[in-house]
Amino acid sequence: MTSSFTLLGQWRQAFLVIAVFAVYWGALDYPFHFDGIKGIQNNIVLDDIRRADLIWNHNPSRFLPNYSFALNRHLGGLNTFGYHLVNVSLHAAVVLLLFHLVGLMFRAAGRLDGREPNPGRSENIQFTIALLYAIHPLNTQAVTYLWQRCATMSALFYFLAMAAYLKSSLDRLEGAPDINWKQWRTISLGAAAAAMITKQVSVTLPVALALLEYTMISGSFSRFRQRIGSLLPFLPLLFVVPFLTFHYQTGEVMDLTYRKGELLSPLHYLLTQFNIIILYLKLLLLPIGQNLDHVIPVVTSFWESAGSFALLAALFMTGVWLIKINRMASFGVIFFFLAMSVESSFFPIPDIVFEHRMYLPSVGLFLAFAAIVEKISFKWSSQAMGALVALALVATVSLSVATIKRNQVWATAESLWKDVVDKYPDSTRGLINLASVKKKSGKYEEAEKLYERVVVAGGGIAEVHHDLGVLKRLRGDLKGAEMNLRKARALAPGGAITALELGKVLEAQGRLLEAGAEYVDAVNMAPRNLVARYKLADILKIYGDTDSEQKVYRGILELSPNDKFALKGLSSIQRKKGEAGAARKGDQRK
Repeated sequence: MTSSFTLLGQWRQAFLVIAVFAVYWGALDYPFHFDGIKGIQNNIVLDDIRRADLIWNHNPSRFLPNYSFALNRHLGGLNTFGYHLVNVSLHAAVVLLLFHLVGLMFRAAGRLDGREPNPGRSENIQFTIALLYAIHPLNTQAVTYLWQRCATMSALFYFLAMAAYLKSSLDRLEGAPDINWKQWRTISLGAAAAAMITKQVSVTLPVALALLEYTMISGSFSRFRQRIGSLLPFLPLLFVVPFLTFHYQTGEVMDLTYRKGELLSPLHYLLTQFNIIILYLKLLLLPIGQNLDHVIPVVTSFWESAGSFALLAALFMTGVWLIKINRMASFGVIFFFLAMSVESSFFPIPDIVFEHRMYLPSVGLFLAFAAIVEKISFKWSSQAMGALVALALVATVSLSVATIKRNQVWATAESLWKDVVDKYPDSTRGLINLASVKKKSGKYEEAEKLYERVVVAGGGIAEVHHDLGVLKRLRGDLKGAEMNLRKARALAPGGAITALELGKVLEAQGRLLEAGAEYVDAVNMAPRNLVARYKLADILKIYGDTDSEQKVYRGILELSPNDKFALKGLSSIQRKKGEAGAARKGDQRK
């Protein structure tokens, strides 16, 4: 796209790709985590790549990432190596695009400022900025967390659209043949359209292109008005994401209805985001304390985040002020706020903070930094440039080590959630997920203690009391098990599994009538739950109620005609009643 296609530029680009794979290579076999288990591993919509219609209807705003998951499953099943390989490759592609985008912006800024380009200096800065972005640990959640492929893929299309638009505009202004600049404009439009079905944050792309046009191509409002026709083909794309989101009732819209109680008000969400964005900026400058599940206090008064607001306002106004002084830096700062606007403004999302949300916006700050370094480096001595190179080398090594170490946290579910709990001891989600991991691995005592920490912290959650009750039953604490299961029943009266577990506890205490009542409730709430029917049949057998017991067996056989337990029980009753012929038929079916 730029002068970067020199031999040295090609070697630098190869090095960028190598650097990406070097810091992420150890994570290529990590398992699915968190939403990746539900969204990828257990998502039956991804079973058949021929059913693109099902994948589209599942969530059209994220169709391309979901279809790529389906392709991964088609080619390699649930072996996560292929999934990680795609994620890391996408990150490498984004890094290369950033490398070219910085070069194109230097070219555009030089044209507007009327100064001769310095390819050697600009390519050094291109390479350094792209390298720092490639290995920065803040990007690990977008790359290593498989479910966040939508973040890397949307950034890929987003920056391809920007770079191709800039290349097209520059070629046209510099007198290139029509076919050349029109090809790049078509690529830009196609990439922008693809971004709209990759992740909802791409809705800002047409605005970003307008900002790019104003700051890097037109240079003035009057010139911008003359060139507005270049942006008109992108205008309809502003409506794609809202239409797909609301027409297909995607998860974000469903949250507004079914998770309304978990959502902050738009005002409280915005006020809280001021503090969260400052957290993101701290992690970008000094990536210490990264976490999958940051616990951030909800802000209900402006004064609780007034300091953060002041800092962000100052940063934004600096970006506006730089428009005439350093166009590229101005674009980068304003772009940062534009890219953050979808997930960090008025629209409330259940999860108020996630590090992967910085993957796209942080590029704006990298662009601004590159522009400032390029501007002031003209006045630097060779010694100053040498010091900058040394500093960049130290930063490269430090960030690479930090990224490798951060990736290691994602190695297992236990290490991931332990990291959350170690840093945020009162994280309800962290405690619950770590307890679940401990329970699955048979570490019942450790799991029980974690669940109890949630209860002590005021976590009146049915799931917690249910799991705690089950653990106490397994460890022989029947009274504790009963108490927690009854609390779970009170919090979620429709929980058939909880009723079944409570029945088991009551039965173990010899309270058979009460146990039977719980089994009846479990069957009524979940008629296809055969285990509940088995347990109810056992209770009826103890009490000698053969008629009711027989009805239970027949009900089981309606659901599962060859069920051995039901056939055996029915045969036994028929023998007692002298129905030998029917009993023999039952024996033959067993």
